[in-house]
Amino acid sequence: MIHQVDESLKEDKEAIMGFIQNNKNDVSELYKKISCSYYLKETVGEAQIKEKFSFVFGLDSLDGDYERFRELRTLVEIQNKNYELVLQESFVQNDSMILSISIYSIFLFGLITLGISFVNLNISKRLWLPFYAILKRIESYQPGKNKDLKFKGGTIDEFKILSTTLNEMSSRIDKSFANQKKFIDNISHELQTPLMIAKSNLELLFQQKKIDVKTAELYSRLDANLGTMKQLNNSLLLLSRIENEQFSDSEKIEISGIITDYLNQYNEQIDAKKIQVETTFNNEIQISMNPVLAEILIGNLIRNSIVHNDKSGDLLINISGNIMEISNTGPHVDIDPEMLFGKYVQFGKSENSTGIGLSIVKEICNYYCFTINYKIIGKAHVINIQFDTSESL
Repeated sequence: MIHQVDESLKEDKEAIMGFIQNNKNDVSELYKKISCSYYLKETVGEAQIKEKFSFVFGLDSLDGDYERFRELRTLVEIQNKNYELVLQESFVQNDSMILSISIYSIFLFGLITLGISFVNLNISKRLWLPFYAILKRIESYQPGKNKDLKFKGGTIDEFKILSTTLNEMSSRIDKSFANQKKFIDNISHELQTPLMIAKSNLELLFQQKKIDVKTAELYSRLDANLGTMKQLNNSLLLLSRIENEQFSDSEKIEISGIITDYLNQYNEQIDAKKIQVETTFNNEIQISMNPVLAEILIGNLIRNSIVHNDKSGDLLINISGNIMEISNTGPHVDIDPEMLFGKYVQFGKSENSTGIGLSIVKEICNYYCFTINYKIIGKAHVINIQFDTSESL
């Protein structure tokens, strides 16, 4: 815009000089040709003025406000005399035009940016759609349960490679998991018979007439070990049955009733260890699940809280909303509480513990989509279960 105004001032300068040199007297004809105002000022002495463009502020004769003008100062010679020719053209309209163009340009650039961003976002979503589909399948993947799981990579080579690799990996995991379950199931069944035979023979041996004290002690230790092996074997069978979804029958279960029954069953152990029991049932939790699994779930938790409790310790059971919390005192454990849900994990020095009780509890919770948490606060071991009561409501 500045260049355009400067060119206009140069043209007006040529028009004025042509008018003067041709000695024309009709000034109105000149003002039809030019768009600026001008004046001549005679210079004194030698001419030292060079042609120069600049911005100046001047008073507008129409509205009385100061405005910005573009000015051209140059030296001209008229009748052998040097004059300074000053031409001025208002730049206010040009400023407004520049502002308008700038505003519209910014607006247009913003629209273009939004448009490109929108297009890129949609293209990115379409490009990454197979990846997010793969992620969603991975999140829902459970070994041995996703029989129809097939990862699809779409048309992108990298995602095709990823999906192929994941399909092969999941197949290996499922195969290994199935073999492991089959092995546990088979070995547990196979162990039942020799364990029963060994226990029967041991009982027959104990019924002999002449048995000394050492033999009786040895019998007691062997009998205890066989009992532990039988308990472990039964637990493995139970885990296998849960994982194979063999407990499909369900009925409405009241949690507080099962808790009360098991506390009565373990009353002698509670009295022997002088455990202070406190139960708080703010409401009743009714859930739909297999009654056998419900009793195993509550029974294992109460048994653990008694077996691993301190002498003269505390056992607190609280029900509020759809959450059951069992807290008991016990020895401090320097491992992650979540690891205690693993198989064969033991803590403390309790006898006849297979280290598989909490893993059965965890498996039952997973089977029914219950949320279970284990935390240790000082000497207190706290387990809380959030039951899914949606099917019961």
